[in-house]
Amino acid sequence: RLGGYLAAARERGWLGLNSVAVFPEYAGAWLLAEGECLAVYRARTVNAALTPLALARPLAFARQLLAAREPDRLTAAVFRLKAARTARLYQQVFSTLAREFAVTLVAGSLVLPAPRVEAGKLRVDSGPLYNTSALFHSDGSLDPRLTRKVHPIASELAFAARAPLEDLPVYATP
Repeated sequence: RLGGYLAAARERGWLGLNSVAVFPEYAGAWLLAEGECLAVYRARTVNAALTPLALARPLAFARQLLAAREPDRLTAAVFRLKAARTARLYQQVFSTLAREFAVTLVAGSLVLPAPRVEAGKLRVDSGPLYNTSALFHSDGSLDPRLTRKVHPIASELAFAARAPLEDLPVYATP
């Protein structure tokens, strides 16, 4: 689906060597649902989708739930439950799109625990959850600096931490 937007832009002549494609906030977060049962996809609300996702791996979810310190422990536990896999998928999807369409790409955000870039790979750790976005260069490489949201909205504050303002990166683009 995400490639379809870029393909339509390319067909209209909107993409060139200096193009920067920007995906909306949370576009990457939906990768959390990859490979899940139909109940996750058929749920009428995000909260309703979290239950079957968590119940599919009860022991791992219980560990994450017990360790969660955020006010919304359920959401925090679910984001941590699949964080490493979601980070890998996110990098794979957006890196491929940047390379395929030869654009600098600001990927839509996702929620990850203590995200960082290590040896060109998006990694997660134990630590606070951050609403995070990454920049991918036109060759598909991941920029080593991540953008973590400084001003989460009220509903996000129940599970996501505020990033320090001084940590906001400035990116050089073509």
